[in-house]
Amino acid sequence: MPRVCVIIPTYNWSSVLPFSIRSVLRQTMRDFELRVVGDGCTDDSAEVVSGFDDPRVIWENLPQNAGDQAIPNQHAIDRTDCEVVAYLNHDDLYLPHALESMLAKIDRGATCVNGLCFMVNPNGRVELGSTRATGYRPGDWMTPSCVMHRRQAGLDVGGWIPHVECGIIPQESMWIRLVEAGHDFQGSLRLASIKFNASARRNVYRDKPCHEQAMWEQRILKQDDLEAELLGRLVARYTENLGMSAKKIRRWLVVGAKTRLGDIRNSILRQNRETKRLQRWRAFKGLDD
Repeated sequence: MPRVCVIIPTYNWSSVLPFSIRSVLRQTMRDFELRVVGDGCTDDSAEVVSGFDDPRVIWENLPQNAGDQAIPNQHAIDRTDCEVVAYLNHDDLYLPHALESMLAKIDRGATCVNGLCFMVNPNGRVELGSTRATGYRPGDWMTPSCVMHRRQAGLDVGGWIPHVECGIIPQESMWIRLVEAGHDFQGSLRLASIKFNASARRNVYRDKPCHEQAMWEQRILKQDDLEAELLGRLVARYTENLGMSAKKIRRWLVVGAKTRLGDIRNSILRQNRETKRLQRWRAFKGLDD
């Protein structure tokens, strides 16, 4: 029996599925099953998923559309025997170490873990995709794409409850009930996922684009220092724009973790050098007037 069940709920956006599925199959931690659950899909999602010749990939399609990821998520949890579950939205991407870094916290006794998630805005700007880098408090926003928890803990608090029953966003209901049951979230403090917020993009379920996922897949595959670069950008941006000290940012972001601070520092220095080089070139060309 695999240790981790990764759940991808999906509805009629088959063009993004190859990217999210490949990001799971490239994980450094190999002991998992991947359950892709269609919320009453009527497109070619079944054919896309079946194109992956890997016994760990399981496709199921619910008989009717619920319009709520709580239903497919709970469907997968009810059918898996895995000790641990993790989630990935169908248009998001895991980094290769996502499962390994979150599972390390589970192995040290945690029940619920959240990794770092970076959200790509339509203009290409990258932001921290959750309210805080580690932990969860009611009222926070935290995407399922960076969450892992013990399966039994989720069942003990009633599982995923649809919006029409809980009255709030289903993921928020789930996280709140886990915390109220004493299962505080512990942060892995490693970048786990890249999120593309569909609600911030126009007509995605009509046009079904996948160009952003394709571009970021290539960056993940080819850029070894991607995590350090993105964390470096975050540190630099908060330090400059919010007037927060580098010491405070470092404590907020990486306290208690074995992070690659040297890589982050070098990434910031490299970006600063590139900025100064561009400024000198613009001054030489007279473009700053």
